[in-house]
Amino acid sequence: MKIKVFFFVLSCFFSVLFSFAYADDLSYENKQTEKFFDKRIRRYVDVAKGELLVKYKDLISIQSINTFNSQNNLKIVRTLSNKKIKLLKIADESKNSSLKDIVDAYNKNPLIEYAEPNFALYKLSVTPNDPYYYEQWGLPLIHANDGWDITKGNSDVIIAVVDSGIDFTHEDLQDKVWINPIEGSAGNKNNGIDDDGNGYIDDWEGWDFFASDNDPSDLDGHGTHVSGIAAAVTNNGKGVAGVSWNSKIMVVRVLNFRGMGFVDITADGVRYAADNGAKVINMSLGSYSFVDSMNEAVQYAYNKGCVLVAAAGNDGDPTVEYPASYENVIGVGSIGPDNNRSSFSTYNESVDVCAPGGDGGSSNSGNILSTYKGNAYAYSYGTSMSTPFVSGLASLIFAQNSTWANSQVINKIVSSADDLGTAGWDPYYGSGKINVYAALSFGSSSTQESTTKTIYAYPNPYTAGSSSGVVFEGLSGDERISIYTLSGNLVTSTTLTGGASWTWNGKNSSGAWVTRGIYIYFIGGSGVKKIGKIAIID
Repeated sequence: MKIKVFFFVLSCFFSVLFSFAYADDLSYENKQTEKFFDKRIRRYVDVAKGELLVKYKDLISIQSINTFNSQNNLKIVRTLSNKKIKLLKIADESKNSSLKDIVDAYNKNPLIEYAEPNFALYKLSVTPNDPYYYEQWGLPLIHANDGWDITKGNSDVIIAVVDSGIDFTHEDLQDKVWINPIEGSAGNKNNGIDDDGNGYIDDWEGWDFFASDNDPSDLDGHGTHVSGIAAAVTNNGKGVAGVSWNSKIMVVRVLNFRGMGFVDITADGVRYAADNGAKVINMSLGSYSFVDSMNEAVQYAYNKGCVLVAAAGNDGDPTVEYPASYENVIGVGSIGPDNNRSSFSTYNESVDVCAPGGDGGSSNSGNILSTYKGNAYAYSYGTSMSTPFVSGLASLIFAQNSTWANSQVINKIVSSADDLGTAGWDPYYGSGKINVYAALSFGSSSTQESTTKTIYAYPNPYTAGSSSGVVFEGLSGDERISIYTLSGNLVTSTTLTGGASWTWNGKNSSGAWVTRGIYIYFIGGSGVKKIGKIAIID
């Protein structure tokens, strides 16, 4: 009986010896890696620093194991489910033990079946072979490469870039241009006939609204830069990568060689995009004035199923800009490589989300690299650069969910964003930084079509100086409400902390009565964007 007890205790001792785990060594969250040259594939790979997996043969004694481990500066960390395999770790890192030498020594020991490093594993994500990809910090910042595992886009999803045109000869863009299927067919390209009857003769590769012809070539460079961010040819061994690999770019030129345009042709350009099959309309442009004709064009395109995306502005203050501030437009702010708001990025209720736009510094490394006119590549910064990141994401969501309404796509972009700044929506970051992987991860099952919030403001017109004030009703109690002049200057604002109504007393933030005229009210919050006019009369 005594002998049996002795062997039982000894067996337990050996089991503890093999299974004892050092708690600090099992912290996988803080585990460091090092490079290890794998001779089998002839390349350096990541492995857990100072760790190896060892499978001992059946006949090896405990004493031999302990002696050999001690000689090689190793300790047993834990036993795997396969009890013959142990995880070992360098005991004293100050002795500068080489993991390669240790692995080689253990594999030469006849009592050891094999020894190998604790190789690191990673989720598989797509890394394109475009040579400048590693300078495009904005793409991994929004988890684009992870999202590309899910979809790379679809050529049926068209992004209209309403801008200064495009360099049609650019190596990274020439294969991405939308071709009008009727005007671009054999014999129709330049036959002087409006073959598709859309009112634009020979618009086989878009339209130049500034020059009123069918050659929307870029004389400024801005539109080419924007187009590359959204949808440059990707994984072609050239230049840069775009957010959407497969989407086509509809070229709508409304800006001249100085980057200036006018509302009449821009409104026509937006309608053209909607009428000719664009699913996403990128507007990296703006002005300070609320213009009814432009707003009507935006709502026309939205009602035809388009997702409209616009730059919030580069004033670095709360000045309102349009079209980002119109209802049913995704307003985009800018962040730098550190996830902080770019100093130039406009902040107000129009900001729905933010995306990489550069830090505006003198070093190119903090700005956005993309295609440029003259078959070149260039760095730039601004909310103009942030906007096509969001347009590219919208096109990927449409590619994944071809039956979705535009409101569902918008809701998915906003609801999947990574919150930055103050918790929840705020005027600096909106609902946060777009996340391509999160927006695509859950597919159509996670998003329902959003509903429209009905908000009333009355009396309208309002008589300045009267006691009643302008009452806003239909609120949920967590919105931010601001009043602006028609030129975009802030009059007053408040952030609600509860209650379904708020009353504006007709005064500015200094307590003075406002003068007669038309004012813009703007209500913003998570999933809420409402804009309207108030007339102040004597």
